[in-house]
Amino acid sequence: AWLITYYPLLLIMGLTAVASLAGQSWMMSFMAGFYIVFGAFKLLNVPAFADAYARYDIVAKAFRPWGYVYPFVELALGFAFLFWYEMRAASWIALVLSIIGLIGALQAIRRSEAVQCACLGTALLLPMSTVTIVENGGMAVMAAWMLFVGM
Repeated sequence: AWLITYYPLLLIMGLTAVASLAGQSWMMSFMAGFYIVFGAFKLLNVPAFADAYARYDIVAKAFRPWGYVYPFVELALGFAFLFWYEMRAASWIALVLSIIGLIGALQAIRRSEAVQCACLGTALLLPMSTVTIVENGGMAVMAAWMLFVGM
């Protein structure tokens, strides 16, 4: 059941990881692919994404328009990583967004809320779980690595 539930996410992450082997830097290429693909899924239905995201994201709860802007921020980050544009700024933004996402996921899971993760928009329904925590935590670690260890 777990594999069936998370198959779309695992497929996307796995293909992104393999495709990233073709880039100059695996981590940079992975982050580019991650943000472009995840942002694109959110663009399929931005209003529905914004509604779902506001159920658990700490910024979107307080400032509703953030849910409408977020997919475009992800796409911009993806293209910044892809083209190695303003890497320090992109890494800081990725780190902050990942930590904010991690906090929201932890809070939703701690409250045992039955919330759908909006990580792939609303086209693919995935439950909020430890997978969401690993996803946000992993992106935070990669962004921190690029900032403090090197790209």
